Amino acid sequence: MQQMQKTKEIEAVKAKTSRIKSEWVAKTEALIDQINAETELKYNEIVAEANLIETQIVEKAQADAAEIFAKADAYRATTVANAQQEVAPLIAEAVKLEGEAQKELDKAFAQRRKHDEIMKQIEAVDSFASNKKSVIFGTQQNNLLAQIESFNMVKQR
Repeated sequence: MQQMQKTKEIEAVKAKTSRIKSEWVAKTEALIDQINAETELKYNEIVAEANLIETQIVEKAQADAAEIFAKADAYRATTVANAQQEVAPLIAEAVKLEGEAQKELDKAFAQRRKHDEIMKQIEAVDSFASNKKSVIFGTQQNNLLAQIESFNMVKQR
């Protein structure tokens, strides 16, 4: 009987040990689950905060870039306008000089045409003078070329 009692005590101790062990396993698993949940929550908070910070950085960078582009566009427009303002009098002067040069060229060409006309008249008179059979007649109002042409027309008949 004593043996049985000792067996019962051993079984009671084993049951108590098993119960305590199960309680410790349950408590440990609960604690691990709690730690995992807190860790996941903290992780999600950190990720959300990092995303917020990233969004703020991207928005600030985009705003800064837009401001830089706007300043660059304004600077370019101002620089172009200033350059055009500086160049405008030079362009006007160049156009004026070009007009004056064209006017002088036109005068020179007119003189050249007049010179060519006179040279042709001289050649005609010289040709007429060299021709021993030439005769002057009619009234062409002192236009020697017209007189020579009249003569040539009569002569060809």
